[in-house]
Amino acid sequence: MDDNMDPIAEVEVLAVELTPEQMEELEQEAEKLEQEKQDMLSGLAQEISSKYRERSGRRSSKEREWIESTRLYLGSLSANGDTENKSYPFQQSQGDNRPRHNVVKSKCDVAIATLYQAQFAGGDDSWNIRPTPSPEGNPDMVKEAARNMQAEIKDQLEKEKFGPKSRSAMYNRVVLGTGILKGPSPATSAKLSYTMVDDNTGNMTTIPTYTTRNRPVLFSVNPWMLFPDDTVNDIRDAQDVIELQPMSKLQIHKLKKNPGFFPEAVDSLLQMEPESFANETFAEYSTLTNSGTNFLRDKYAVLEYHGPISIDQLGALGIEPSYDSLGDMYYGEV
Repeated sequence: MDDNMDPIAEVEVLAVELTPEQMEELEQEAEKLEQEKQDMLSGLAQEISSKYRERSGRRSSKEREWIESTRLYLGSLSANGDTENKSYPFQQSQGDNRPRHNVVKSKCDVAIATLYQAQFAGGDDSWNIRPTPSPEGNPDMVKEAARNMQAEIKDQLEKEKFGPKSRSAMYNRVVLGTGILKGPSPATSAKLSYTMVDDNTGNMTTIPTYTTRNRPVLFSVNPWMLFPDDTVNDIRDAQDVIELQPMSKLQIHKLKKNPGFFPEAVDSLLQMEPESFANETFAEYSTLTNSGTNFLRDKYAVLEYHGPISIDQLGALGIEPSYDSLGDMYYGEV
């Protein structure tokens, strides 16, 4: 301790007893703030849901194109929803001994294979990190840093199945005309692990535990599930994007372990049965998937929103912006 500083001899703590009226006033103020928060969150949810319904209703013509494109690719297999054997190019018709060749599928498969070859001819490592020709600092240290960064990114991409997800997006690009790869982006997820503990009888018991971890994530997004701002022709000019994520009860239940979700809201949702959200073309699309008509059965319609959020809405969430915005709007994810 600095000799020039006066030590604190004692600290006096005063206990103030509140009257019943003051306690009631504080409780009412807390309830008011909580109600304002819930109203703000409900308003934000209604705003996002409204945008989703409007965009879903406006793109029926595009969905009809996707239905027709998928049927052309599947050929006669699409007539009865039998999509398990998509690799068979020939279909025998009754009373006709000549095999029918699906020209559309064979042409699409060539285009898909060409995209695969162009991107992944040397394997999933279709990229590398190298120092600039004249790096700043020690050249050997810069090279070592580049190698370490490449190894770390490679490890993360392999865990996220970068290659298969990219090829899935290429398939959608050829068949539907749109391929969507989302990420890598930071995310918090729950990881299940097991711990062995002694049950005091000499036997070991396995206890499942959930831990949260921060990691980059990557997704191949089905175009049917994406509803971007449809007032622009270039996705880079879109004000916001909404992604539909059908989730089962088990998937919803796992969100309780994610710190980005309200556990009480998850519990409230699980008390309700999922409502049907498939429109006519959506239902027809389901018959063309491997799951058939069961594709969206007993699924909750979870909407993931990326777009502007007001400073008041952030305040209701208890979030303090980490940067200054030009206005009162910030870009966030809900």
